[in-house]
Amino acid sequence: MSIKVLGLDEESKGVITSLVESSFLDGECYAFSEALHEGLGWPIYGLIQGGDVLRHTAVKASHTMFFDARGEISLVDLFTPFGNQDEFAIKEVESHDLLLRNGESKNDRLRSIALARRFAETLWPDLPWKDSLASRVSRYLCALEELDKVHGFCVRSQYPAARPVIGIRHGDETGYEMEPTASGNQFLFDRTFTC
Repeated sequence: MSIKVLGLDEESKGVITSLVESSFLDGECYAFSEALHEGLGWPIYGLIQGGDVLRHTAVKASHTMFFDARGEISLVDLFTPFGNQDEFAIKEVESHDLLLRNGESKNDRLRSIALARRFAETLWPDLPWKDSLASRVSRYLCALEELDKVHGFCVRSQYPAARPVIGIRHGDETGYEMEPTASGNQFLFDRTFTC
């Protein structure tokens, strides 16, 4: 039995990339950094302007690379949209140092973080996510496969986008295939068979 995880199709990836960059690069970068920090355990770094203004945040992926809404970027690229590198100091910041926007509630911030994490996991599934949605869905499909075997059934769809059906197993089932949707909150899945 195997669970084959497919990547996001290129059109959906482009749509999500555009949405993430426009929503989380400037303004909601705090939520995006918190989502990456929560999901990957990487430290949050801030671009400090004028000694005390936290202008942008990202997580530090390695000694020389960072991650923000644009994906993996170098230190030089980190500064690019925000001005000259000489205008900023860069330092590690803690989640509790990130201020809520004016009028934003803690629940609003938590929703932004959850949304950012779903999109980030969908765009970059190969990063070492802690308990990602994809890993949880994969575990669910493994359990479903075991349940199928116990009862002699097979859950599948007759053709793409069809409602799933439950049928009798024939022995040529090899597992499931799962594919993320552009929402970042769902996976399409279907049965795989030997040829």
